[in-house]
Amino acid sequence: MKYTEVKIETPGEKIEEVTARLMNMGIEGLAIDDPRETVKMLSTIGETEWFDEGEIWKEAEDREAYINAPAFVSFYLQEEEPCLDEIQEAFSDFNVTWKVVDDEDWKDKWKEYFHPTKVTSRIVVSPTWASPKELESVRGEEDIVIHLDPGTAFGTGTHESTSLTLGLMEETIDQGKDQKVLDVGTGSGILAIAAIKLGAKEVLAIDIDEDSVQAAKENISLNIPNSESIKVALGDLTKGVEYKADIIVANLLSDLVIRFAPDAAKHLVPGGIFISSGILIEKQSEVVKAIEKAGFRIYKISEAGDWCAILAELI
Repeated sequence: MKYTEVKIETPGEKIEEVTARLMNMGIEGLAIDDPRETVKMLSTIGETEWFDEGEIWKEAEDREAYINAPAFVSFYLQEEEPCLDEIQEAFSDFNVTWKVVDDEDWKDKWKEYFHPTKVTSRIVVSPTWASPKELESVRGEEDIVIHLDPGTAFGTGTHESTSLTLGLMEETIDQGKDQKVLDVGTGSGILAIAAIKLGAKEVLAIDIDEDSVQAAKENISLNIPNSESIKVALGDLTKGVEYKADIIVANLLSDLVIRFAPDAAKHLVPGGIFISSGILIEKQSEVVKAIEKAGFRIYKISEAGDWCAILAELI
C-alpha cells in the first residue's frame, strides 16, 4: 500500500502550534525532529556510550547553529484522511513538502525519532527496539519502565498530553486502595499499562480504532504477560459499557472531553477521579465549565507547552 509522507518545516518555537493544529484536524502519529531536543538530551544525559557527540554536531558549524536549525513535523496520510489541499491551505504560512512512500517505509521511518524517555518523575517509556545501554542512560533505580511499540496507535508518552496524564496518575493511584481504572481512548495502551504498574487493581481500556485495540493488547502482553488485570475493548467512549471505576483517564481532545464529561460521572464511584487531557490551553476554560457542569470539582490543572490536563473529583 502507498502512503503520502508530509513534512512541515517550522521554527522550533512553533512546534506546539503545528502539532495542535494537526491534532485538531484529526491527524495523529506525528514524528517531531527538533534539534533543540537533541541539544537538551546531550546536556542532561550523563555518561553514556550510545551516541557519538561528534556525529551529532557534524552537520552544523557549531552548537548554536544546531539549536537555531529548523524543526520538522512529519506524518503519513491514508486515503480517508485530510487531503493535501486541505493541509496546504491550513499551513500556508509554513513550508509543506510531501512524497509517496511504501507501506514498509511508513511503518519504520518514525522509529528513528522515538528513544527511551523519562516522561514523569517515576516513569520511563522505552521503544521495544532500544538497546539496553540506551535505556539505562535515562532510567533510575526506582523508575517504572514501560516498553512500547505504538505501531499506528497514538501514545508514546513523549507528547505533553500523555506525559501530563501520566503525571496526574502518579499522584492519584494508590497501590493500597485496590482502585479500578477506566482508560477511554487507550491508543497504544500506555495509560492502562502505567495504571497497573503504579498499583491499580484492574483496568478496562477502550478505543474506537481496531488497530489501536490490537496495539494496546500487544503492548500490554509485552509489559504484563498473562495478566488478567487489564481488559481491552473496542467501543466509542463508553457506549454500551457497564463499568464503575475509581479513576477515569481520558487523553482525548477538548471537544471529546466536553462530550464525554457527563458519561464520566456516570461511570465513577462517589468521590471518583476524572483525569482528562489532550486539551489546548486556549480551550481550558471551556472544558473546565463542562466538567464542573457534569458534577465535578476541579482539583488540579497541569500545563506543558500549549496543552493542559485536568484532575477533577466527582462531588
